[in-house]
Formats: sequence, structure tokens, C-alpha cells
Amino acid sequence: MFRYIAFIWNDADPAAGEVVRQLAGRLRSQPLQWHATLDEPGLVVFASGERPGSSECYPLQGSAGVVLGKLFTRSTAGDSVSAPPAFDANESAKVVATAGRHLIDAYWGRYVAFLRDAASRTAWVLRDPTATLPCHVVACNGVQVHFSSMEDGVALGLGDFSVNWKYIAAALCYMRLQLNATALDGVSQVLGGECIEWRDGAAKSRFYWHPLHIAETDVFDDFAAAAQALRRTARDCVQAWAGSYRAILYTLSGGLDSSIVMACLQDAPSRPQITCINYHSAGSDTDERRFARLAAARAGVELIERERNRDVSFEPLLSMQRSSVPPTTVLYPLENLRSEAQLAAERGATAIFSGNMGDQLFYQSRGSFGAGEYLGRHGLRRGLFPIALDAARMDRLSVWTVLREALAEKFLHRHWHPSEVAGSYRQLLAAGAAKAAARDPAFIHPLFRDTGRLPSGRLYHAYSLIFPPPDFHGPTGQPDDPEPVAPLYSQPLIEVLLRTPTYLLTYGGWDRATARRAFQHDMPREIVVRRTKGGMEEHAKGIFLRNIGLVSELLPNGFLVREGILDGRKLREVLSGGPTRIASGTVELYDYFAAEAWVRRWCGAPVLRAAA
Repeated sequence: MFRYIAFIWNDADPAAGEVVRQLAGRLRSQPLQWHATLDEPGLVVFASGERPGSSECYPLQGSAGVVLGKLFTRSTAGDSVSAPPAFDANESAKVVATAGRHLIDAYWGRYVAFLRDAASRTAWVLRDPTATLPCHVVACNGVQVHFSSMEDGVALGLGDFSVNWKYIAAALCYMRLQLNATALDGVSQVLGGECIEWRDGAAKSRFYWHPLHIAETDVFDDFAAAAQALRRTARDCVQAWAGSYRAILYTLSGGLDSSIVMACLQDAPSRPQITCINYHSAGSDTDERRFARLAAARAGVELIERERNRDVSFEPLLSMQRSSVPPTTVLYPLENLRSEAQLAAERGATAIFSGNMGDQLFYQSRGSFGAGEYLGRHGLRRGLFPIALDAARMDRLSVWTVLREALAEKFLHRHWHPSEVAGSYRQLLAAGAAKAAARDPAFIHPLFRDTGRLPSGRLYHAYSLIFPPPDFHGPTGQPDDPEPVAPLYSQPLIEVLLRTPTYLLTYGGWDRATARRAFQHDMPREIVVRRTKGGMEEHAKGIFLRNIGLVSELLPNGFLVREGILDGRKLREVLSGGPTRIASGTVELYDYFAAEAWVRRWCGAPVLRAAA
């Protein structure tokens, strides 16, 4: 897997320069093969694990910087193509003159850029809007160290990292966070679309990419036009990613989102070798093979069907790859990551594609926001009532409830805010934990702390799109693993969906309505009109019960209870297996155990004898 480490310092400070020399020496002595892609006064960048075509280093002319990852050129008229392997003098000048903003406007992809202006002794760090390539920051004796993997930060000896307990509590209340802060004190991160300027040891942050501004720019107001733009952009993004790999392993569930990706892949000009895999298990809505077979047959690709593993152990989490935040998804990597890596190696695949983020992009929930957005944009017109009916049908509410909420938003300015979700579906949090998190604006993404009067639907949709897919370096990952790619989660497609009002995304009372319309002729009709989604709740619950001994040993006596984040009494009652009125779910318990395991990994806590 691709990794990088960069050192930024004031080159007029000899003490900081000596720190860089020592850190670079430690790096070169490690087993991983690191090489300097840029070595200039004030900025040195190392990389490891490059893969031609998908994870590369793009140098700028005149040693003005380097872009790490994968870059595509943006195009409004034609297809996106892979960027040249190096920036020419003209493009290099544009990138530096705009302090990196030109990358946001003219390119897209998965990247982190390190740029410099020697004359002013200024350096810039820019993370692409999708934030799929990690970018951690640690200050070390006058040197700002930026790196992609926390394991590398530990190996460099950057510090004795301690747990940020307030972050952990808030993350469990919100289910996930996207902040400059992380769950480790002393470790921060650059956010998607953010540029950090370093000059004379001081940092200045600004966002080049602002989802709320995009949501108010060139807004679609025609269903057919929005669908046409969605189809064109989705095909362009998916096919551009497909051109980066000769062979791909694709997790084809048979749902709408994964079938849309399959429809885009089936006629990709690069014609990569595609092997699809589908998982099934006993229980309601857990067997989607019929739909996966339809999608694979239409595309003419191989489909491998596998029964889900019922004997998954949680013990590997206790030695997981160290990260700056607890993992948000643990069952899938525990169950499938190693077997998928083996299958990918057998087929020569260097990437695993998925339909991740499709639900968020295409808009699967909260149709009632569409009526409020329409009312805010068009006023009390005849079209409001049909849209309210659509929303009521989708959300299974009365039309009067939808209209009442729309009128309250319009005239009483009752707008949705991210803090409303704090503590939702969380029954085992300690008393006051959710309220404390909701009251603290520090736990809201900085761009969403002042949202003005943007419609609730736009806010809700934009907020759901700032959380990237699961980490590039997974909790059970290995250096030679194939790269995870969620091709739908690409900057051009995100921007198209941000500009599409919720009443078009839910047109006719259908969730993901614009996407259905866009690909209605590219997929089997059974999938286009499918309203149900596959699930694996029974499977997940069964695995949890098989690991109940380990969970019961660690959670009630663990750090989260000790720090007052979880209610120990409620937790023991739920884990006892006896009758209870506490309506906690399996997803909630998975999140708590993952967080506890993550904390133990950093705190060096031994595994209890009974747990082992």
C-alpha cells in the first residue's frame, strides 16, 4: 500500500534541520523501502509502495513540490484521463501561483500535495476534497511531520501518543467525526479540500473546496437535466478509476449503488479484467444473489458467490493496525479483507472496487426535507403539494406532517443541524454524554458550524458527504493489499449531487430517484425498481454472540466505562442475555467494542486471561 512521510520546517532554523536529518536517518533504516521524492530546504517528502498508474508521485518543475496519490485531469467536454507523470513548467507555475488551488479546479483524484515557494520560505499542504488518502500531522521539535499511516508515526518515534477521551466520547455519540482533531492528543489531520500554509513556523488554514458553497451554485431545477449530468459524470469517474488498474476485484452486492458501478464498468474503454464477488447468508434480506447475477450477466463478467463466514473472531482487533481514530467498520474487514486480498492476488487484481457511499451520494433517506427545500426556493406554488406527497410516500409520513415541517423551516427558520444526531440510537452511553457532545461546536466539522439559512435538505445531504469511505489503511490491512476504491466517491460526482436539490433526488417518492432515472436503461429493470436493500443484521448478531465471552470480559471492565463514556450497569444488563428493556442494537455494540479495542491498542492494556 502507498505511504508517505513529509517534513516541513523553517530552513533558517539549524536545530529543526538537525531534527529532520535524524528523522530521515531513522526512516531510511526501516525495512520499508523509502525514497525521497522531494529533498529541498524546508521540505522533504518520502514515499513508499508506489504503484504505476494508481499511486504515484507527480513532481513539479523547479523542485516546487510534489503531488502524491492519483490524479486525473478535469474535463467538462470530454473524458477525464490520468494526469501526466510530471507537471510541466506552465502547470507547475499555476499550481504554485495559486498556492495549490489550481489542483482543485483543474484536477481530481486521491491525493495529498506538498508545495513550496523558496523565495518566501512558504510551504503548502493540500488534501483533495474526498480525503481518501490520510494526512496526519504531528509537531516534533520545530518540524511539522505529515504522514499517511500511524504505524509509520510510531516507528519514527514521534511521541508517546495519548488518548483524547473527549473525542472518543463524541465519536461514539455521533458515530463518526470529521475534524482537524483526532482521537490522539498531539495528532491532527488536514481535512478534505483544506490547504495548510506553513510560513516561519506558523500555520494558516483555508478551505479551497466548500460543499455548502457548491450546493448553492448552478443548482439543477430540472429532473431530466440532473439525471443526465449524473449519468455522464458517474460514468466518467468510474471509468477513469477503472483505467488505473489492469485487473479489478469488485464487491457486487446486487443493490442499486453497486449495480450502477457495474453498469459504468461494463463498457469501460480500458477494458480491465473484472472479477465480481457476492456474499450471502441465511436470514431475511441477506441473500441478494439473484440481483447480483442479473447485473453480472448483463455486464458479461465473472461472479463468485461466497457464503458469509459465521466463525469470525474479534481477537484480531486487539492487535489491529494503529490509526488516529477508532475504526468505523470492523466486521467487514475482519470477515473478508484477508480472503479478498488472497482472491485479488490469484486474479492479478491490484484494486478492490465497491459501491461505497452510493447511499449518501444518491440520497437514500429524509425525503421530507425535499418539501422544505422546494418551498424555500419556489415559495407557495402548485408544485409543493405533489412534492410533499412524494416525501410522505418515501418516509411513510402523513403529507400534513411533511407540510408542517416545511412551513416551520420556511417561516420559523427551524433548520436541521448536525448536532441533532448526537446520541441517536445510542442507548448505552453514560448519562449526559450525548448532551455534552451536542453542546460543543468543536465536534462539528468547521465548515458546518455556521450554516446560515441553507435548506435542511442541502445541509443534511452535504454533511453526509464529508465522511470518506473506510480508511485507506484498514484495521487488518497488510502492506501488499490491493487498494480500496469507491469510484462513486469522486470530486466531480460529489459536486453534481451537491447541486441537485433533495426534491429531485427523491422525485416521485423514490429514494435515489435521480440515479434510478439516470441508469434506467443501463441495468436490469428488476434492480432499477428495487426498493428493498440487502442487510446482514442477523449475520452480524450471530457473530457478536459467538464473541460474547470476549466482549463481556473487556467492555464492562474496560476503559470506556472507566472514563464515564458508557453506562456500565446498562452494558452488563444487555450483555447478560437476560430480559431487558434497553433497546440497544448490534451496530451500537460493535462500535463500542471497536473503540475499546482501539484504546487498548494504544494504552498497551493486556488481554485478560478469560478473554484470551
